[in-house]
Amino acid sequence: MASSFFYHLLAFIPFLLLVSFSTSQASSLNLSCASEPPATEMLVFPSDVPLLEFPLNLEHLEADFFLYGALGRGLDELAPELVMGGPPPVGARKANLDPLTRDIILQFGYQEIGHL
Repeated sequence: MASSFFYHLLAFIPFLLLVSFSTSQASSLNLSCASEPPATEMLVFPSDVPLLEFPLNLEHLEADFFLYGALGRGLDELAPELVMGGPPPVGARKANLDPLTRDIILQFGYQEIGHL
């Protein structure tokens, strides 16, 4: 019985060393998620504009879908600076969700706002 304990302990030591080494290395790198906006404008070729607008429109659609489902309100009210004066969604309304599902769908909506 004691030998089994020591066997498991010896098997666990390399894992502990790996974790301690990786956390000490990560803390010394000073990683951060903050990013600075570019100092100059980024030019986009006119032929690339539709290729960029399509995924942006999909993100907008997903954000409105999740936000209306969870809150009954969309980007027009929550982030009006992201909406460029388009018509409001037709027929969108709040879904009848339990609190946990509503919170999950709301988090999806907030995540989609972050994508925009």
